[in-house]
Amino acid sequence: MASTTSNELFEVAVKHHQWFSASYDDAQELVKHHEAATLQKQETVTARFQVNNRFHDPYNEGCYDEFYFISALYGYIENVSTSEIGPAGNSSLVFRIADKNKFVDQCHTFAAWSNLPQVPELQNALTSEGVLTMSGGITRPGTLSHFTAQSLKELRKSSFLFARKVDDGPAIQDTCETFIEASTRILLEPTVEPLEHTTADDVNFLEKYFKDNFFGTWIDVAKMDTIIECVEGGKPRELVLSARRGTNNEFIWGGYALICGKRVTLQFYNQILEGHLDSENGIIYWSNGAQWKKK
Repeated sequence: MASTTSNELFEVAVKHHQWFSASYDDAQELVKHHEAATLQKQETVTARFQVNNRFHDPYNEGCYDEFYFISALYGYIENVSTSEIGPAGNSSLVFRIADKNKFVDQCHTFAAWSNLPQVPELQNALTSEGVLTMSGGITRPGTLSHFTAQSLKELRKSSFLFARKVDDGPAIQDTCETFIEASTRILLEPTVEPLEHTTADDVNFLEKYFKDNFFGTWIDVAKMDTIIECVEGGKPRELVLSARRGTNNEFIWGGYALICGKRVTLQFYNQILEGHLDSENGIIYWSNGAQWKKK
């Protein structure tokens, strides 16, 4: 991370997170810097320093993106003594190269490392929820392979805006929601239900809050002669549906559906359709393009 200068002090390249927030002006400057190719090969961070080298050998492990952006914007820090380098997390050096009002020494991306001198409160909470897997040693952060409703609430309450590493399509273990549904409801909504609500409160909300909106008579917008009756089923999220012709009351089909909040999954004729309830306008939009309007 540092190379010796002629006065036996150090020249230091600042290591930063691979994901960070930049102002519009800084983003423009980075694009200009890159397009102008102002750093020739012999002047790049990886050529000038042994970055991320843990064993004091000539091998340069790279991770250029952990050094390039700050170096491009602010340059390197010169004449640093050994005592100033200090342990990980020492921010005194960072403020040498930028106005404190412009350079915010706060990480917005959560990553769970196994060798931190002080474990973040969020990391402890996610570990307690059983959603964090630490298997990459000291060189790889922990993985969030699945979530619970409470773990998403812990993320919402924290100061972090982003998190890594997250598996593709992680499951929600304790509600009927998909990851997109749960993260939208808890993380992205401008206002959310009180975060102190329990998981049992969440399950009750998803099973019952919109359920009455599904009961009653629906008309297929494309087939105005098709009328669907919807009543409560025998299971917590279950609906029972039957379709008939409006002209002669002839039976067309019958089936079952399960709701999860405003999402409804209908099974009939060995088919499965996903739908979404627009409770304000009394319309169900189906994945095959069909629409049902409440009578």
